[in-house]
Amino acid sequence: MMKVCLVGPFPTAGSDVKGGVASVVSALAHGLASMGCDVHVVMTSGGSGGAQGADGDGVRVHQVARSRLPGFLTYSSINRARIHRKLKEIGPDIAHFHGAAGLTFNYNKPQVLTIHGVNEKDARLDGRQFGRLRSFIIRQNERYGRRRCRNIIIISQYIETLLKSDIRGSTWSIENPVDQRFFEVDRTPTRTVLFGGMIRPGKRVVELIEGFAEVSRRLPESRLRLAGPEPVPVYAAECRRVVEKAGLCDRVDFLGPLSPSQMATELSTAGCLALLSRQENAPVIIGEAMAAGVPVVASPVGGVPCMVDDGETGFLVDPNDRETVAASLVRVLSDEAINRTMGQRARDRALERYELSKVTEATLAVYQAVLAQHR
Repeated sequence: MMKVCLVGPFPTAGSDVKGGVASVVSALAHGLASMGCDVHVVMTSGGSGGAQGADGDGVRVHQVARSRLPGFLTYSSINRARIHRKLKEIGPDIAHFHGAAGLTFNYNKPQVLTIHGVNEKDARLDGRQFGRLRSFIIRQNERYGRRRCRNIIIISQYIETLLKSDIRGSTWSIENPVDQRFFEVDRTPTRTVLFGGMIRPGKRVVELIEGFAEVSRRLPESRLRLAGPEPVPVYAAECRRVVEKAGLCDRVDFLGPLSPSQMATELSTAGCLALLSRQENAPVIIGEAMAAGVPVVASPVGGVPCMVDDGETGFLVDPNDRETVAASLVRVLSDEAINRTMGQRARDRALERYELSKVTEATLAVYQAVLAQHR
């Protein structure tokens, strides 16, 4: 039995999945467990650390204390050292790091890194204090980690192209898995626009609200539902002010963070998913929407064009052109035939690319290749 340890965010007992990386780690952990692996997860937490337990599918979860200092200063130093000590204690055959290349420094056992995004770019766009400084420090750590890691999983062609000069080890192309529950959604679409993601500047939520204002004038029964945490309170407050100014308080809902089951329920009645981000790699929420048969209206940034086929499974739009955004949303919401056809195409593509068992098998093949090379 292969002993695998995934390193990354993971929903603990009684908590919700927060963010795309956590969704991937959770799905992959359960997929590996279902194929007979002894699966462990190491994650940082705000507590004192040391907590561990098993979830319902037998995945062993280990929490290590996160430093109280700012994360961008400590994730590749203090937090990394604590994670490595826990890995030594667990003794996995292979460690699979998710997201932060800085966590791989000086880990000399068999390992794989999945690059989920360009963390230094995200730091510039998330609206927090000291964005430039945070981005600079993260960039130094991430570039060093990416260049030294010998085995890297690439989840989109965009990342492979963007980071080509930083990646010097062996690479494998494996897209993110989607939880099976999204493929099982029984969809009854309404004229609802659904957003899924963090309410922060990089997601262009204000622009989405402004575009929806025009949609609401053309389709009086339409609604906008915003699902996700609010890590930047000032920006969340601005979003609410824009809603109030546009007279949309009775048509826009702020749902907060949702569990996967709650998100699946939202997708079951969504007319479309809207994501107008400034920067994305391969958003898990797009894969989840496609699996549920929901058309996607999104900005053509990063790896999004590799996921959404313009005019086939949704529309790619310029988020700065409110008229184009509104027209695309109105079209997909008001034309039932287009909505159904796009949704079915999206689901078919998701089955080909994001189905959990296929992704898990491909990931296991990478583990076996790395272990064979190490031996």
